[in-house]
Amino acid sequence: LVLQAEIAGEMPWLVERLMHLLGSDTRRCLIEIPGRAPAEMTRVHRRLFLTTRGDVREPFEFRIRCGDARTRLHAVDVVTQPAVASLAITLTPPAYTGRALTVVETARQPLKLLVGSQAAVVFQADQELEAVEVTVDGQAVPGFTWDAAARTGRFTIEVADSQEITIDLVNRQGFHAVRPTVISIEALTDQKPVVQLEAPAAETEQVPAALVPLRATVEDDLAVTTAVVIWQLNPHLDADAPLRELPLELAAAAAPRVSIEAAVDLDVTKGVPGDEIVAFVRARDSAGND
Repeated sequence: LVLQAEIAGEMPWLVERLMHLLGSDTRRCLIEIPGRAPAEMTRVHRRLFLTTRGDVREPFEFRIRCGDARTRLHAVDVVTQPAVASLAITLTPPAYTGRALTVVETARQPLKLLVGSQAAVVFQADQELEAVEVTVDGQAVPGFTWDAAARTGRFTIEVADSQEITIDLVNRQGFHAVRPTVISIEALTDQKPVVQLEAPAAETEQVPAALVPLRATVEDDLAVTTAVVIWQLNPHLDADAPLRELPLELAAAAAPRVSIEAAVDLDVTKGVPGDEIVAFVRARDSAGND
């Protein structure tokens, strides 16, 4: 808090000299706070005096005395700036993930959410407010509601892309929050499963009706749900030869990482010596991505 006092008017030299002899120095200004000793103000110009008060936490009254002149008693009121006292964000992932909802109570770190997720935000202010401004990327959040009696605000965001939500509070005295509450959302797109084929080799020769060992590992950011072998007979002779599927059994159902160990029976292909079979493993996740 910076207090400034400026002296107006001129005092006759003779009067000023007389007051100085009587112990009243017109070249000094004091700040007087009831219950405390007067403190001298800093003279920055012939008629201008300043003083500062740091770390003001309690209301107080003061007057300024320069020579025999005194101001009236002024009152300083200390206002607490508004703040978000509590915050709860209920995160609901898309249904295809099979994941349960979670609740977070802090917005210090960006929230990494899949596109299609919902974020239901409930917050409470620490005091009565004159206004509440909730924006997403500078635009008013649709569907925002404010309960003045409970000092509680609510809104829900459906994640379509990355965005920043800002909550700014204004109290009855017109003061804003020291810093607005910012909720950052980083939108994530579901990734396709990755298949690592360990066996068989890229090219191999087998006899008709052989059992070909197959080993593979499939990883996904959500959950792998199915895996199949897609095969085609003699595509070098007939590019339009049908693609056929052979289901594979997963070691763990609906897991982010699964291992596959199977024996592929070539008898189902009806291949004969000299035929060429082209095959690959296709995995699908809970979002339907291959």
